[in-house]
Amino acid sequence: MRLSSARKWLERLLVPLVLVFVGWTGLELSRDWDPSDLSLDPTLVLASAVPVVAASLFHALAWLALLRSMSGIRPALVPTLERFFASLLGRYAPAKLALPLIRMQSSDALQIGVAGSVTILAIEVTTYVLTGAFVGFVGLELSGGSTSTYGIALAWSRVITVVSALLLIVLASMDRRHIRASWRASLGMVSEGALLPWSTVVYFSLLWFCWYAHGIVVIHATGVSVAVATSIAYVFVLAPLGGFLALVAPGGLGVREALMVLALSPALGASGATMVAVISRIVTLVCEVLVWLLMRACTRWMKPHDPRRFTTDSAS
Repeated sequence: MRLSSARKWLERLLVPLVLVFVGWTGLELSRDWDPSDLSLDPTLVLASAVPVVAASLFHALAWLALLRSMSGIRPALVPTLERFFASLLGRYAPAKLALPLIRMQSSDALQIGVAGSVTILAIEVTTYVLTGAFVGFVGLELSGGSTSTYGIALAWSRVITVVSALLLIVLASMDRRHIRASWRASLGMVSEGALLPWSTVVYFSLLWFCWYAHGIVVIHATGVSVAVATSIAYVFVLAPLGGFLALVAPGGLGVREALMVLALSPALGASGATMVAVISRIVTLVCEVLVWLLMRACTRWMKPHDPRRFTTDSAS
């Protein structure tokens, strides 16, 4: 079976399942909706944007570290970051297809080729998922299963945590010299260094801790104590991760929110959980767009004033 045919059949199978899951969550929510006891602190909502912006910056640093390690290239920073943040917005396209397309379109400017771009993206996504699973399930384990929705996941949390850590160690310990030279050339790899630099692992871990902080602030904005917010903030790691893995949902829209509502409802009530999920999505989307617009403005302003920043060189 061709890859395109397999993808179409997979979409036909998964799209109805995702729609049923989101629809069922919405139906259950509508039965328990009670806006009378909702409260919100606008200042804390604005403050919750800070860790979201920080998470975007850590994502960029993780990708840059991986790019430099894998290709030996020091890219022109400003236009490269503009294209990177544009690619993150590409997650909101159907099946998230715009993300790899934008990365591949940028491969010539980065002098890494399409194969190198795809290789870097594959390692980036793998590290993103593994670090997210590690941070999220450690948080779930430390919470003692404070929400009943993730009770099944709690039973597997230690296994997932250990497996994620081991896979990260293996990738970070694997030297590219042990990969056949012809394969390295076709994949756009330089000959020396680890397959996954530890700096990328650290940056991605910091990214997920920023999501943890965002969750604490958003939940606290609804009047919940910091202690309770901290105990359930792991949901803001696992739910975005689940939304990302739901490839048929653009940007995880609907899936991430449904997971948040299901997990947070026991502690916050259906109305409070929904408000938190919606606010988090709005803050996230606004921050991601603003970061990209800022980099685009910097590109347009700096290019005529400092053209040296728009030259890609080999790393020394």
